[in-house]
Amino acid sequence: MKIKNIVTVLLVAFILASCAPAAKVVPTETAILTLTFTPVPPTPTITPTPIPTIYIEGQNIPDPRFSNPELFNLEKPSAPIPQFVHALSSAGIEVNAQAVNDSVVYKTVKAKNSDIAILLMTTDFPETSYDEGNTPLLVYMKDPKAGEYAWSATYLKDVASLHNILIGAVYGMSEEIELNKKNKFFTNNFNMATIAWSSVDVPISLMDQNTRYRLRELENENVKEIMWFHLGDEPLDNMTFASKDEAVSYVNSEVDKIVQKYGDKITIANILNEVNPFTKNGWHLWKKFGDDFFVEVYQHVRESLPHTKIIYNESYNYTKSHEGTLYPYSVEVVNALKGHIDAVGMEMHMAQSQWGADTPTSVDEMADIMRSFGIPIYVTELDVNQTYLSGSDQEKNIKQAEIYEMVVRSCVRSEVCEIINFWGQADPYSWYVFAINEPNSKACLFDENGNPKLGYYGVLRGLTEGFVPPAP
Repeated sequence: MKIKNIVTVLLVAFILASCAPAAKVVPTETAILTLTFTPVPPTPTITPTPIPTIYIEGQNIPDPRFSNPELFNLEKPSAPIPQFVHALSSAGIEVNAQAVNDSVVYKTVKAKNSDIAILLMTTDFPETSYDEGNTPLLVYMKDPKAGEYAWSATYLKDVASLHNILIGAVYGMSEEIELNKKNKFFTNNFNMATIAWSSVDVPISLMDQNTRYRLRELENENVKEIMWFHLGDEPLDNMTFASKDEAVSYVNSEVDKIVQKYGDKITIANILNEVNPFTKNGWHLWKKFGDDFFVEVYQHVRESLPHTKIIYNESYNYTKSHEGTLYPYSVEVVNALKGHIDAVGMEMHMAQSQWGADTPTSVDEMADIMRSFGIPIYVTELDVNQTYLSGSDQEKNIKQAEIYEMVVRSCVRSEVCEIINFWGQADPYSWYVFAINEPNSKACLFDENGNPKLGYYGVLRGLTEGFVPPAP
């Protein structure tokens, strides 16, 4: 019985054990996991393909067709070559963009600061009557901020900088400023802005409002100078002054009103403008009270604006030989103000009348006159009115471009011209349109869409003076 009972108990225990969960096994030794790493070969160093270079007059420089292919995009209207072709076409000169692209040449130039620059220039097409050559479309030059050389489209201020010339324009109408925001024609081309102040025809409150608006907008522009015009532009000869001191005091007080508001923004100032026997801006007061009338006014301005360049500005003083020239009067005023002004301003509203359109001058005559004053020259009010030019619209565009080139070339050739300032930017906003009601004047460098006209390229050609032979 005992054996039988024992067997039964063992059998039951075995059955219960087989139904229970498996017991957890605790290893007596720690297991070590061994990982096998497959060596990964090092990433090969990628050597960038060098940009091809071109050899130009002793220098190897990056080939712009590889370093800046976007500048040779013939399908993009705003690229340099299509813009040039569009300007030619608007003047009735049909040239193929691919032909321009295939015929460009390179020219090495030396800046006044001895930096070397390379210009990519157009060449002439014999099958057209117009000389398309010697127009710089690209420039390889040192960036003054980065200190490195790079290719870019040629803008007026960049080519002019090779001659140490500032390029400016009147910064005026809000519509023109808004147009610039779309395609940057002011931003790209000008490094000086001009604010024309007039308290004669415009209420002071409106003048202040417009001026504050323009100054706010100029904060977004990279301008080096702001030139102010007509600070003392009052109808002085309509007023009666008992003495020189009273006349001086009046002019000084009028200037002070502007200086107190905007003095920190004025870097170049024109005070008494166009003082000659035919205007009412002080000539007779000067003759009545003598040189001291002028000198005391300009001394006061110098004290009020010690860091500002002071200029005397006159119209039609760029020729000696033509009837009606104001050059002799300009010389007389400048001699009275020697030591009190920093530069002479030359207004150049070319072809302003039928008489002006038919009265030619020359590069050498203008350059000689610029040098004759013995101090720096600022071309202050440059435009070319098409109203009185003869011929078709296309012929007027060509004539306008030739006149622009002539003036700019004379400025560069003189070697005393430090500023070229355009009296307007885009055609619809020219002073001829809103002040004189000449809608067909088309006097500016840019059209109604802000595209450069043939006159723009005339300016660029003029800026190559000293770099390539003058156009015949």
